Parts: sequence; C-alpha cells; structure tokens
Amino acid sequence: MTDSRFGLDGWEGARYGRTMSRIQILSKEVANLIAAGEVVERPVSVVKELVENALDAGATSVTVDLQDGGTTRIQVSDNGCGMTADELALCVLPHATSKIGSADDLARIMTFGFRGEALPSIAAVSHVLITSKTPTSDSAACIRVDAGKMGAVEPCSAPDGTLILVEHLFQNVPARQKFLKSERTEYGHIFDLIQRVALANPQTRFVLRHQGKETLRANVTTELRGRVAELFSVNAAEQLLPFSEDSGGVRISGFAGRPILAKAGSPQTYLTVNGRVVKDRLLMHAVGEAYRTFLPRELYPFCVVQLELDPSLVDVNVHPAKAEVRFVQPQAMHQLVVHTLRAALQQASSDAMTLGNSTASASPVASYGNDSLTGPASPAGSWPDLRPPASSGETPLFNTEDMPALRPIGALARTYLLYEDPNGSLIAIDQHAAHERLGYLKLKERFAAADLQVQRLLIPAVVELSPRDHAMALESIELLGRCGMEVNDFGGNSVVIKSVPALLANTDPVTLLKRLLEDLAQSGTTTSMDVAIDHVLMTMACHRMVRAGDYLSGEEIVALADEVMATPTADRCPHGRPTWVRIPKSEIEKWFYRK
Repeated sequence: MTDSRFGLDGWEGARYGRTMSRIQILSKEVANLIAAGEVVERPVSVVKELVENALDAGATSVTVDLQDGGTTRIQVSDNGCGMTADELALCVLPHATSKIGSADDLARIMTFGFRGEALPSIAAVSHVLITSKTPTSDSAACIRVDAGKMGAVEPCSAPDGTLILVEHLFQNVPARQKFLKSERTEYGHIFDLIQRVALANPQTRFVLRHQGKETLRANVTTELRGRVAELFSVNAAEQLLPFSEDSGGVRISGFAGRPILAKAGSPQTYLTVNGRVVKDRLLMHAVGEAYRTFLPRELYPFCVVQLELDPSLVDVNVHPAKAEVRFVQPQAMHQLVVHTLRAALQQASSDAMTLGNSTASASPVASYGNDSLTGPASPAGSWPDLRPPASSGETPLFNTEDMPALRPIGALARTYLLYEDPNGSLIAIDQHAAHERLGYLKLKERFAAADLQVQRLLIPAVVELSPRDHAMALESIELLGRCGMEVNDFGGNSVVIKSVPALLANTDPVTLLKRLLEDLAQSGTTTSMDVAIDHVLMTMACHRMVRAGDYLSGEEIVALADEVMATPTADRCPHGRPTWVRIPKSEIEKWFYRK
C-alpha cells in the first residue's frame, strides 16, 4: 500500500494515511487481552503471581515445575488453604479476590495480591487448569480455562492445597510470543525470582524444577543466614554483616555483604517491604549510596534488606507488577537505609583494619593471599625507622604508637608507593587514593565539629554556567555554604565564588564548582542533605589530594604509610577503590618456586 501524500509503503503508509475511527467500546475479549498484557509480560510474571497467591494462602511448601523456560508449561503447587468449588468458579473472573473488600482496604494492604487480576489475565493468554481442595472438603474440584473460555467446575481427586497448570503461554497472542527471549533467559528470570522469594520467606519450603530436574531447593529454616547459605553458599553466608534497627515505627534488618562478595554485572541486592519482594529504585539507590565509599562504581554489593512498617505508610498499588512501592516519607526511608548499612560496613572496616585483628585477612583489599594482616612488631633496633623525629615539645603529626615500621622501598610509576613490613611482605599504597581517603576523613571530621575554616578569595571568581548548572548552583547555595564554599548569583547564567574551604585554598575554584555541580546532578534529588554534603566533601577531597604521577619526598612517603596504617577506615578511597594491598612473602616465594 502506498500513501500518495507521503510516499510511504506498508504500515507507515497506513499509519499516516488512515482516517480516525469513531469511539467505541472494546469487546470483552480484547479488553481482557489488554489487561493481561499489563500483568503477564513473560513466564516469570506468571510464576510470580502464582507463588504469591500460594503464600497468601498460607502455604509452607511451594513447588514450581517448568518446561522450556516456562514458555510451554508452568505448574505451581502448594499446601495452602485451598479453594472450594464455588470459589474456583469465581477466581478466574476479573477483579474477584478474597484479599480486599472495600476502598479503605487499599490503604492497608497486608497481602501480596489484592487486585483480582492475576488468574483472569493468565487464563486469557494460555490454557489453565486449576485443581484445589480445602482441608474441610470431602473432595477436590477443578476448572479449565482455555484462552479466556471458562469450562465447568468438576470434582476430582487431589491433596489439600492448590495446583495450577499453565500451558502454551501467549499461544493466542503471537505478537507477544515473538518477543520472548531464549529458553535459558526466561528460565534465568524465574530462577532469580524464586531465589528472591525464598530469601524473603525462610519459613516456607521452595522447590524449583526445570525439564524434570531439580535446580533449587530451600528447606524451612528459622535463620535468614541459613537461607542465604542454602541458596548461595556457606562462604557467602560467612561474609555477611548483620544489621537491625528500629526507627520511627520502621524496622530495618538484614545482611550487608562484605566487599569480597561484590561482582560486576547485575545487582545482587535483595529487597523486601513487609515481606514483598521489590526492585524499588529509591531503595536500590540507598543501598548503592551506603556502599559508595566501599566499592568501585562498577561493582554491585551482595545485600539483603528487609523493611517492616505500617502498611498505611507505603503504597504498593503503584506498579502493574507491584515491583515498586511508594513511601509516605521517601527521604526518611532513604536515609534510614543508607545510615544503617553504612554503620555496619564502617564497623566491619574498622575491625578489619585493627592491627593484630584475626579477622583482618578476610578483607580482599587489605591482603593478598592467606597470611595475617600484620605480624608482631620486630625487636627494637632491627628495623631502620625513617620517620622524621618530632621537634622538641611538638606533637607528632601521625599516631604511630604500637605500629611496626614499614621500610620504604620506592615508588612504581610515581603512583604506587612500595614498602616492606617486618615479615618481609610487600605493601603497595596508591598515593592518590590514600591521600584522597585521608583528606575526606579530615573534611568530614572538621565539618562535624563545625571547624571547617574558610579562605576568602582576594578576587572573587565569576563563572558562566549552562542553564542547568546555574539552576543547580542556585538550589545548592545553602549546601555549598555549609561546606565552606560561598556562591552567589551574578545575573544571567553566571555565579560568583567568594570563598572556598581553607584546605582547598590552592585549588582552582571554578573547576571545583563545576565538578561539584556535576556530582550533585548525578546524585539525584531523592538524597538527604547529609548524603548531598557527603558528595560535596568527597569531591573536595579528590581535588585537594596528591595525584598519580606527583613526586613525593622520602619523608612524605614514610608519613603517608604511617597515617594510612594508623587510620582504621583508610583501606578504601571515597569512591570504593582500595588504597593499599599486601602481598605476603610466602606468595612472592611461590612466584620464584622457593616454596
């Protein structure tokens, strides 16, 4: 078909050359298919709805059987309360549900399902057989629905609970069927879902089978750590840091994985809100913010976060798949997650960096190999201490009490400072990352003590910004001022910089401001003032510190090692990169086949 006005063929011509039809009411069949498209996106959508129905029914055992990644066959069976024959006839009708009864119930949703859309939507795009029996019924009942056409309820034989068989998904909707991915991909999504649901419900037994082979089993347990060990590995469970806090009627608990569990690729964050598995962007951002100074940006932490709060404080009816939620106080929730996780990580980092701590070798950053972090201090006089002595009556700059001296060896590529410890191990320190971390900690300490001194600029710096950055600068005047940088509007898209923190007196104020605005734009508007201040202090520290390639004197090399080793939380820079690593002597000897 060719459209004479546009010279377009095929569907493009039809699109631009058509005349508008009159408004009409869609048929029931088309309406059901549209509704099904919102609920049932792919096989994992079916499994999610059926497993959540089983949990709402009080099941303590749920089994999922798949064929071809769920595209040809999905069977979910449970030992829940079951349905009567009369309820079977209702459960496949649109908006038929036992979960809510009035509009008021939507404000306090306590169940996973509540819309009454799942079963009718699934039945509209597949062949469904539902078999169910209640403990008080003499016999079971079953009903078949083929592509939306409902059959009669018939008696049958089955144990207590419900079994739902879904076959030939999207067979009557070829447009949706062709967008399905490979069998392996679809199965991968279902496996991930069952892992997440099992993690959120340790009191329930889960079994997953694919092509007749059992691929996942999670037995009933009372401990979340035990469920992690069963689903992932015992080693993973041993690297978890527990956390728990009650704040303002909200309880947050779970496990923060140590950095050694971090991986590139897809996120490993497992979130639940009142037992509901979610992939909420606000909470994901909060977890990332908590790990920001512990992991490089390209790595994702392993983390389990479980939130429990009054149902009236969270709206779960904001997403077709109920994967996202909306909190009444989003910033408070974001801040709670950030602070709770960060406290657990900082405590673990402090413990791991303490000299002589037996758990220090668990840190992937502080060690290379299996030797302990540090050995006993060498006998007096056996090590040349190259640290410059403090002048009479002067307090030493660094706290080196009870610390074994590190013997400087040299610098590699003017970036990595090399030392030998008393055990003959090699210590390598990234001079920029280490300086950046130490400077960041000093800025935070002075900010918290309201002792962040300001350097007034002799000649205020006027800078022309883009409209976006100018708006961001005006919105951030209070924030920047609290961090020691006075910025005022100068008309048009310009601002004037009148002061900077004294620690950054030698930094170009224009470059610093542009970098700060860029980082604030990336951090988003959901972050609290505390988190935004942290971003600013991080950026300031990065601009103040020694760069890779800068020359350091012998005294500076010694002093840097002293300060790094004396600071419990100096093992990573503010962006999560390691500041130093240790290669044991035993590992080096293996390279040369000496052991």
